[in-house]
Amino acid sequence: RKDGSTFPVDLTQSPLSAAEGHQVATAIRDISKRVATEQQMRLALATLDATEDAAMIFEPETLQFFYVNDGAVRQLGYRQAELLTLKPTDIMPEYNEQRLRESMAALISGGHKSRRLTTIHRHKDGHDIPVEIHLQYIAPADERPRFITLARDISERVRMERNANRSQRMESIGTLAGGVAHDLNNALAPI
Repeated sequence: RKDGSTFPVDLTQSPLSAAEGHQVATAIRDISKRVATEQQMRLALATLDATEDAAMIFEPETLQFFYVNDGAVRQLGYRQAELLTLKPTDIMPEYNEQRLRESMAALISGGHKSRRLTTIHRHKDGHDIPVEIHLQYIAPADERPRFITLARDISERVRMERNANRSQRMESIGTLAGGVAHDLNNALAPI
């Protein structure tokens, strides 16, 4: 620029033949906005890849994944290329295609912006992982609609809830046994 600052450009040159010699036509286009958008996209994807949660984006029509983050790779045990050949129904044993499409219908129709559900993901080695899923339908202007799902492994929470339930059951059994012993003691005291 005239002030000495620089900016990214897309440069196109085409040779021209003229009677007095060869000339070149040059077109310069400022691509600052595109570069800034690409940097924001790279930052957003790097942020998604850094999260422990599985982030997956899939097509509403085909249900085919077209983006999975590193968290999904770590959580599910598949390589990224393998995940991109799968559909949500391939990793969600509780959902067949019909049930998944029913869950998606309210989001597509605009009835809800997002949906949370608790289900199971199946790891590549076959073990089940309890997950909490946040499913959202995104339909930006001039772009194809898509679904994004964020899945959080809740194995530790489920384990803690089971332990708490077990402790409550044991406490209830202890209280019951104490009551029975007290009643039995009261019945035997006169004897």
